[in-house]
Amino acid sequence: MESEVATAFQSALGVFRSFGAVVREVEIPHLSYAPSADFTILRVEGFNAHLRNLRDKREKYGASAFREIAVGGFLSPADYDRALQARTLITAELHQALQNVDALVTPTTPGTAITGTYTESPRDRKVSKNDVAYLAPFKLTGSPAVPIPCGFTTAGLPVGLQLVGRAFDETTILSAAHQYQQATDWHRRRPPL
Repeated sequence: MESEVATAFQSALGVFRSFGAVVREVEIPHLSYAPSADFTILRVEGFNAHLRNLRDKREKYGASAFREIAVGGFLSPADYDRALQARTLITAELHQALQNVDALVTPTTPGTAITGTYTESPRDRKVSKNDVAYLAPFKLTGSPAVPIPCGFTTAGLPVGLQLVGRAFDETTILSAAHQYQQATDWHRRRPPL
């Protein structure tokens, strides 16, 4: 994690502590496999959903969308099965971790926002798996999560955190996010454009 992201995140944890929250680390042993499992499931299912159109209406897809979807055709049933197994395992581990806490608080990404104007496709931007590593686990498990701003870097780039809750318990994380935003003004500030 970039140092300015870590600093903003630690400061945000201090705000939660000021409300009386007990902040402690939890362990989710296989969480690091989530981005790969999420990627595999999305690509295989996307390929299967689009297969007929990819074959019969190829011209309807832009180059970037075609590449992203077509990747799923090169993944094997065994790859897909392993990804589903990983999803089941990670979901169970997350459920276990959430038995002992009201919510998880994580940075949204390990780095700051991307700057500049992009004309190339998302694939060409060289976005690493680490850029989505903090988001993918909760997309994979279907857990409710809410991102909120928690600071800015010295260069004026926004930093965010996310609150993740138990299945069907959106009320807890939305309430915590609201309480955090009532105590801070990060959501009212804008980066320099």
